[in-house]
Amino acid sequence: MEPSPEDAIKLLKEKGKEAFETGNFLKALNLYTEAISIESESESLYANRSFCNLKLGKLDEAMSDALKAVALQPTWSKGHYRVGEVFWAMKNPEEAIAYYQQALELV
Repeated sequence: MEPSPEDAIKLLKEKGKEAFETGNFLKALNLYTEAISIESESESLYANRSFCNLKLGKLDEAMSDALKAVALQPTWSKGHYRVGEVFWAMKNPEEAIAYYQQALELV
């Protein structure tokens, strides 16, 4: 019997978290991408994949996912924090600080 979409997403998120925590960022990225193919409106999946892309040095992809997380849930502080992290990695501290401040205001 196939797992429900919700159970599949939960399992993929758990496996993605485990892979990330062990430093296997590419595996984590692929697991989060698979979860997004099931549930494309989850801000946390995009934020998690953004962090994987950031760790892999894929800054454009990291930014795209972070902005998608913000678009899906504008009042979620973690999305804004992720955008700030990417701007920081892109050596754009002014934009990073603006997003960090916005994240703090949403906490």
